[in-house]
Amino acid sequence: MKRKTNDGKKERVTTRCGCPAKVNLSWKKEKKVWVISSVYLQHNHELHSPSKFKILKGAHQFNEKHELFVNKCISSGLKPYQVVDVLSHEADDLHNAPFMDEQLDVHFKRMVRSYYGKDCQYVVGHFKKKKEENPDFYYAIQFDSMGQFSNCFWVDARAREDYYYFGGVVLFDTSYKTNNYMTPFVPFIGVNHHCQSIVFGCALLIDESEASLMWVFSEWLQAMGGKYPAAIISDQDLAMNSAIERVLPHTIQKYYIWHIYQNVTDYISELYKNLEFRDLWEKWLYQSEKIQEFKTLWGELVTLFPSLKESEWVVKFWNTCTEWAKPYMPSTFMA
Repeated sequence: MKRKTNDGKKERVTTRCGCPAKVNLSWKKEKKVWVISSVYLQHNHELHSPSKFKILKGAHQFNEKHELFVNKCISSGLKPYQVVDVLSHEADDLHNAPFMDEQLDVHFKRMVRSYYGKDCQYVVGHFKKKKEENPDFYYAIQFDSMGQFSNCFWVDARAREDYYYFGGVVLFDTSYKTNNYMTPFVPFIGVNHHCQSIVFGCALLIDESEASLMWVFSEWLQAMGGKYPAAIISDQDLAMNSAIERVLPHTIQKYYIWHIYQNVTDYISELYKNLEFRDLWEKWLYQSEKIQEFKTLWGELVTLFPSLKESEWVVKFWNTCTEWAKPYMPSTFMA
């Protein structure tokens, strides 16, 4: 318990009661050892009962056994808060755990510091281990001119086999950013015969430049035995378009409508608040099956809401409709 002094600083209230209980030690210089010289065990106050011993800080010791258990939980993919939940469940309550949550927090911070500057070595070591376990595991790492880790790509044996059967259409998504480094995480995604999403490979890129994208497309194509997908869906990015044209010239490229749609509330937010506009807009965007129907619904939109033509983003959106609208893809299987 603390109280404030006149100068504003907090002062901890003393809990001393003059208890005479003590153990005296003396240092034997010639033998270089500590020796107990006297012991007095009489207390002038009540002691904690055995049932309350568990709440004392000294009763909680974080030893090597606990450290191994926590490290195993972390290596299994559990987050720190999930490890705490596991310990609380095993002990019925965190107060009954063999160590304090503050000690656990210190250990987590120590683990984070131990990884600093070693991330790349851990990644390379993990890839090598996976390759030893299964020769069909494929990975590639690109280093820059200074010999520093820049881009990496990996794909497991199952994904390579899935691509052989379901690799007609591939979605390449760069919208994910990872934790503190904010590096793009880019998965190659497909759809199987159960309409389930499946992964055809993953990459971590240093940036989204044309050079990085060309590298990852080249490695991915090599991992897949040089088999080109019939179509690839990506976002509207000049570097992306150029990289796909140069590395996958035999693949039809279309834009990912979900990415485009994320900008609706940014550019036409006021219109989108109108329920009549929203219903007609989504009918035009998602339910049009034929080109004529698509154009007719667009005509209705700009007639009822002429301010659409004043938006530069909407005009560009309409002018590129052949690259993303479903009615313009009747001969291309898009899964």
